[in-house]
Amino acid sequence: MTDQHDHDGPDAALRADIRRLGTLLGQTLARQEGRPLLDLVEEIRAQVRTDAPAAARRLGGLDVTTGTKLARAFSTYFHLANITEQVHRARDLRRRRAVQGGWLDQAAKMIAERGVPAEEIASVARRLAVRPVFTAHPTEAARRSILSKLRAIADELDAETANAILYGASDEGPANRRLAELLDLMWQTDELRLDRPDPTDEARNAIYYLRDLYAEAAPQVLDDLAETLRTLGVETSPTARPLTFGTWIGGDRDGNPFVTPAVTREVLAIQHEHGLTATEAAMEELINEVSVSRRLRGVSLDLSASLAADLDALPEVAPPLPTGQRRGAVPAQGPLCPRQARQHPGPAAPGHPARAGARLPGFGRADRRPRSAARLAGPQLRSAHRRRPARLDHPYRLRVRPAPGDHGRPRARREAPRGAHPAVRGGG
Repeated sequence: MTDQHDHDGPDAALRADIRRLGTLLGQTLARQEGRPLLDLVEEIRAQVRTDAPAAARRLGGLDVTTGTKLARAFSTYFHLANITEQVHRARDLRRRRAVQGGWLDQAAKMIAERGVPAEEIASVARRLAVRPVFTAHPTEAARRSILSKLRAIADELDAETANAILYGASDEGPANRRLAELLDLMWQTDELRLDRPDPTDEARNAIYYLRDLYAEAAPQVLDDLAETLRTLGVETSPTARPLTFGTWIGGDRDGNPFVTPAVTREVLAIQHEHGLTATEAAMEELINEVSVSRRLRGVSLDLSASLAADLDALPEVAPPLPTGQRRGAVPAQGPLCPRQARQHPGPAAPGHPARAGARLPGFGRADRRPRSAARLAGPQLRSAHRRRPARLDHPYRLRVRPAPGDHGRPRARREAPRGAHPAVRGGG
């Protein structure tokens, strides 16, 4: 499935990629369904351009099975053309930003030219609140399995371009093989749901987009906003919330008979679990990144006191499962691990005073030594932007796991002197 277009012009690269994907799709059709389907696709394409009535008569004579495959072939081609256009549009925007700057840069330039005082800018920035709201459109929602494969194709095209820029002209063979694999998988994946999506399916679709937003786009926007304000003499507070996300999926009360209180609770549970998973990943990344040693860099008394107070405030929960037991398995007897405790709430088992659930010790409180504050705040804010852009003041709580043989004592208290968090303990 290819088009013959002029190879020159501003869209030459876009057309080349569409032709390439069309060729790979044609190979997929021949591989998966046989050469006759590919020949039929090419016949219909040619007739539509030259003799539309003949194409209509030809389509009217097809059986249901063949007609369905033909429709799938064309819809897949249009999906590929759309995703390729999006990739090239993103490239053009990146090039334009590299030369002209982004819209935040342009706004900052206008503000600076007009001499707006920093106090006025800070006042407006504190009131800044952007809140996109996700709505439910089940008739337009594509299956996540198809969306993920289209995203993988886009990533492959982007990676190929990046490698070409870094290393010059490269062999398209490995990229074509990967694209062919993805196209075969797309063809073998049913793009239609057998059942009507319910509100929980719609909520999972929204989370698919939210996951990409808080992993990539939103953190970059928040970082750019903070840097732009800094150039204007305004520092962004670590607890600022200029960007939040909303959704009425599973919570609308406009007469939808399928949205009940039980459905709303289930949707909230889905969102809550995704939030916890994202926050756990952010905390693990932050713990790995903040590896400051007290032997190399001192800790202020204010920070030490703050850490000690946070450690004293850690509540008690059940300890994790014994080493070697599968994570997520619910034992017939014994305590639950922290994730199981979320799913199966109940009192902590006696004799296991492991404490967990406190907010990340020390962060969110000012360290009066500027260099220490910069060391801690930088990774914290980057992690906050990357993992949870809707809130920068992580409301979820950090679990402190006990070490084996500690009989429930928190690892943080065992490894560090009183008042010192592992991130700033000695010998790091």
